Amino acid sequence: MNAQDREANARAIDSLLNYETVKYFANERHELERFDEAKQDYVKAAIANQRSLSIFNIGQSSICPLESSSSC
Repeated sequence: MNAQDREANARAIDSLLNYETVKYFANERHELERFDEAKQDYVKAAIANQRSLSIFNIGQSSICPLESSSSC
């Protein structure tokens, strides 16, 4: 997820730093598509991360009551 975030930020910064070049060659659409692709990758990674944490939390919340009931 961090890699996707870095990639999206790098593309945004690259586009902003090279604004005149992008305008000169009329590549706004291309740069927008690159940035959108990077952001979509970030969103996919964030969703996958949230899913894995949710599954972990469900498993942990299922195991903890079993441990406390068996020790009583």
